[in-house]
Amino acid sequence: FFSSDVDAVLVSCDRFYQRWLEKAGLFVFPHMVDMVLDVSDPFDVFYKKLSSSAKADIKKVRKQGYSFEVFSGVEHLRFFYDAMYLPLIQNRFADKPLLIPPFSFFQLLHMIGYRLLLVRDVRGDFVSGGYFFVKGDEVFSRYSGVMNGDFELIRKGAESAYYCFLIDWVKKNGFTTINFGHSRPLQTDGVFRYK
Repeated sequence: FFSSDVDAVLVSCDRFYQRWLEKAGLFVFPHMVDMVLDVSDPFDVFYKKLSSSAKADIKKVRKQGYSFEVFSGVEHLRFFYDAMYLPLIQNRFADKPLLIPPFSFFQLLHMIGYRLLLVRDVRGDFVSGGYFFVKGDEVFSRYSGVMNGDFELIRKGAESAYYCFLIDWVKKNGFTTINFGHSRPLQTDGVFRYK
């Protein structure tokens, strides 16, 4: 197939072929990886295992006095989509072409059991939130946002508050793991480094 001076060949293919490629002795490098967090330990043990940046995020959330509420109805979904999710995606990825799911997709997710966690500041105003669902003993967090896509709110820990409060909710409700979804498996990718 190839001349003897070729050291490696990279092939992009569907995940469907992964097992066959591995059985053929080829190395499979995933396009995306999931970040799954085990939250089954008691909180003091769990906290000790956190990185220093995660501990700093928790301190920032506490300092800001954020609180949260979980909604299983659709009453706040449109607000979350228009005021938090879309603006954050559009601000964060302004220079990249995106395929953004329409609101009707979020309504469909609600019908299969997604829940909305919204974070409030000390004045009671919503500042961030996320959309998640439960399957078995695992919680899947798939969509998050910050009010008006405001990077200043992110700096003040509003986005971190969603993740902190989701962990809190998961532990209090007896679930053991949180799947935070896909990211590219490269150290240069900010999402991967954060997760």
